[in-house]
Amino acid sequence: MLHATLCILGLFICMFGTTEGAIHFPAFISSSMVVQRGKPFLLWGTVVPQAVVNATMHASTYTATADDTGLFRIALPAQSAAAIPCTIAVVSSSGSFAELADVLFGDVFVSSGQSNMELTIS
Repeated sequence: MLHATLCILGLFICMFGTTEGAIHFPAFISSSMVVQRGKPFLLWGTVVPQAVVNATMHASTYTATADDTGLFRIALPAQSAAAIPCTIAVVSSSGSFAELADVLFGDVFVSSGQSNMELTIS
């Protein structure tokens, strides 16, 4: 019984103990995403409360400060469509780092259902 308890405790420490202070994004903000071109992009997530967060994209850096709950929002300027992916590096004053790799800017289409998906886009 003691062995099982220690294994479970170790599992929880591995799962939750290493992410304290880390930068977290919602599920739809991730590497290999496509962002709508020609519109500002709101990059947001959570980090340690009151941490200063810097996002670097195309050699330009954009800064925001997390609020009391740890929520930060950085408005990235509108980008033109490009076939070459970029990387967005996010660093916080708490020492955490996140990288969004292979981010493309282009046209985003949302489709649902089956009947409207048989039409071609020209």
